[in-house]
Amino acid sequence: MPSWWSKIKTILTKSELSSPTQPAIHEIITRSDDFLAEYDIWRGGPKHKKMLNWISEQYASYQNNADDQSDSIDFLHTASTKGLAIHLADLDIEVEEAQFLMDFFKEKIRTHQYRTQVSDTRTYSKNTWVETVERHYLKPKPQYDEAGKIDQAFGNITLLLTLRDDKVYNLKMSATAYQDRLFNAEKQFSELMRAVTF
Repeated sequence: MPSWWSKIKTILTKSELSSPTQPAIHEIITRSDDFLAEYDIWRGGPKHKKMLNWISEQYASYQNNADDQSDSIDFLHTASTKGLAIHLADLDIEVEEAQFLMDFFKEKIRTHQYRTQVSDTRTYSKNTWVETVERHYLKPKPQYDEAGKIDQAFGNITLLLTLRDDKVYNLKMSATAYQDRLFNAEKQFSELMRAVTF
């Protein structure tokens, strides 16, 4: 039987050698009853509304090529992937509030015929900090049109909340569409933005 010190050394070595693909800790996300109760309070409160209004305003500025878009948010637009990255470290947001926002996005996406494929968290060493990434990965429920093509809705959606040394760093949402004749064209990203902010 290994000694206590051997176990500690094994854990520390595993942590030092960890990476995003080989995390030191990999767990399924579970939310406690206390968390869910606080989440319900947040959903009905002013911080929730203020954050969603701010995201909507920033997206409108982005669409209009306005100069007043905040440096605390970026939008991605490529042929196959659309998304946003909110630099929460700039916004003085606590970890739990960031988790509330990520879970709220997931909840709203699920009302658009999506299912949660996986919700997990990975913790690993990176440079001089410990990085934890919480992830919700959602896929549309299979639906076909009259021609037999698959309705991909907004594509596969990934929500990533990144913490560095247990402090909020950023929250990303990306929608990746299939570029394949088996699938209908994806819905507009603007519809997804409306879905998660209203």
